Amino acid sequence: MIRPSPTLLSAALLALAVAPADAQAPADPAPVGSQTRLEYRFDRLAGKLAVYSIETEQRVGQELHGKPQGEVRTWMRQTLEQRFEPVRGGDGLGRVVVTPRRFEARLEEPGRTVRYDSKDGGAAGPFAALASKVDKPVTLELTRQGEVKNVRGVPVSERPSYRDAFLELPEQPLDLGDSWDRLDRKPMEMLGTLAYHFTYRLDAVEPGEPPLRRVSATIRARLEDVPPSPTTSIRLTDQHGQGGLVLDEDGLTRESTLESRLEITVKSASGTQVQRLTTRTRQTLVEVRDAANEPPPAPPGRPRR
Repeated sequence: MIRPSPTLLSAALLALAVAPADAQAPADPAPVGSQTRLEYRFDRLAGKLAVYSIETEQRVGQELHGKPQGEVRTWMRQTLEQRFEPVRGGDGLGRVVVTPRRFEARLEEPGRTVRYDSKDGGAAGPFAALASKVDKPVTLELTRQGEVKNVRGVPVSERPSYRDAFLELPEQPLDLGDSWDRLDRKPMEMLGTLAYHFTYRLDAVEPGEPPLRRVSATIRARLEDVPPSPTTSIRLTDQHGQGGLVLDEDGLTRESTLESRLEITVKSASGTQVQRLTTRTRQTLVEVRDAANEPPPAPPGRPRR
């Protein structure tokens, strides 16, 4: 499940694996009292290739001295492949090769609109960082709970951004209504650190083919490590976030949506500045197919250090 981002261009990098729910009437939930274990079944996913579409829209508005200063809108869609490799050795880690295949984006701000599609080529402009990752595989090694242990194929400086690529699942089985928490801290230049507190709740278990687990999410945020200043006050004055996802019995996310809103107010001798960030994300599974008929991904070059 995707995590909210404090910057315009980072949200599409951190989320993997989702798909729309089937257009059928929901099945009856599992009986109350039965427990469900959530985990990534790499033994059953090995040899499969999943294709995802991740679509994100962000809006950033600014207010200065009580007057609106315009709004910047960014829309992005990334087509992503995940190749699940056989578990090797005795470490029990799953291995997933993640390869972005297409990146589309649009930036709208007062006075100009910038569009980019990696399929057409050309200058990527403000999207160069994400466009440069197209067709470049990254290998993740992770536990059955989704904790990323190793990252290969990117420079050392970029590896931390992949640590939360998969949703970390609880180690213990859950009853319906049980929840678990995750903390994600994102540095924000000159403002401090945004600490996101995610609470996930198992809402329903639906039998079928495949069986589905429905999970809701709520997000709370606080601003930490604000640089001290005798003349400037920086506060998080509004925040809201919620979403949901559907997992199958092997741990693949079958559907994921997220909406979040942040408002940061900066007061100083020169006046008051308010910045508002709204993010909406939807992830969709396009298909799952046998990876045996696919050419292996090209080995990544030595990462720059």
